[in-house]
Amino acid sequence: LDHKPRRQVDRRNQEAESILRQTLEGVLLLELYGSHIEVMVHVMAADGSVACTMQNAVTMALMDAGVAMSDMVVSCSTGFVNNQACVDLTQLEQSSGVCLPLAVKARSEEVLYVQLDSRLSQGQLREALENGLDACRQLRTLFESAMKQHMTP
Repeated sequence: LDHKPRRQVDRRNQEAESILRQTLEGVLLLELYGSHIEVMVHVMAADGSVACTMQNAVTMALMDAGVAMSDMVVSCSTGFVNNQACVDLTQLEQSSGVCLPLAVKARSEEVLYVQLDSRLSQGQLREALENGLDACRQLRTLFESAMKQHMTP
């Protein structure tokens, strides 16, 4: 009995690691670092949008550390709860609705990661992606402002 929950946690950790690697490889200038940067993430509490939160936190940490990147990653979850479009879904909203985690390059808005595990019409998918991109644009503005404020002596 003790082994089942552990395997489930290990599988979730491997999936989160894979998602984070996939998004960061799209922006990190690894050739400057011998193709190896080690990132450790500890999630102390979670109420949804964990992969998106990790991507945003790691991006900010790498920027603060001065790691060279071609662009900044911004990420948020988007979807539908009771047929209502939403962004930044909680765990309850994710489990009871449709959720699309989305990660994009901040300037070019090139999609680095998106995952859809439910069926949506083309119109709903378009609406969810537009809402997600709008939220990512807002995050970009917040992140840039925070970094400028942090870097100013």
